[in-house]
Amino acid sequence: MFQLAQPDLDTLLVKKQSPLAAPDLLKKAAIKLILERGFSGATLTPILKEAGLSKGAMFHHYESRDALMAAAYMHLLGRAMEADTAMAKSLQAGETTLENFLEKIVARYRSETFVVTMELAVAVRTRPEILKASKGFPEWQKFQSSYWQKTFELPNKDPEQTAIHWDMLGYTLRGIGLRKMFGTEQKNNTLLATAIKTEFFSEAVVRPLTD
Repeated sequence: MFQLAQPDLDTLLVKKQSPLAAPDLLKKAAIKLILERGFSGATLTPILKEAGLSKGAMFHHYESRDALMAAAYMHLLGRAMEADTAMAKSLQAGETTLENFLEKIVARYRSETFVVTMELAVAVRTRPEILKASKGFPEWQKFQSSYWQKTFELPNKDPEQTAIHWDMLGYTLRGIGLRKMFGTEQKNNTLLATAIKTEFFSEAVVRPLTD
């Protein structure tokens, strides 16, 4: 598994606090242990030990391990939406180039955060309690379905072709992330971003930034 550096782990939380509140300590511990041990290895006892909290303190905030995992997952998805939105706005405002934007997108899909997110995504399929605790992640689903179309226009494609085009990009990015996880992707971010630009952005036009 990946080894997560402490500064990177801190950035997974919405805000650094001194000291961290109990829910943030629990989410931080869960994320760290999922990264190190996988979802199945991130059991309650080591999570509590990592967080430095008692079982009673944990159940004061979360009714179960699944509820904690749902909270950690929603947190990671929220950070992903924040990061992608900021990158899109920078591109649309002319503050960065398409090449730089795509490199950052690729880097996010190859990051430690993506590893944990995918572990939790798989867990959701086998543990419906996590999905129930998260109430289905409606904000994430809405964000995914609209992000690329809000950022780019494809003048030569109809709506159905456009939807398929961006779906294929999503599959490609997740594939890049998975190959990184399993050590089978050796290309660097720049080469991958260049290939993605050629494949998916030859006809794309950046939409102007609107309030």
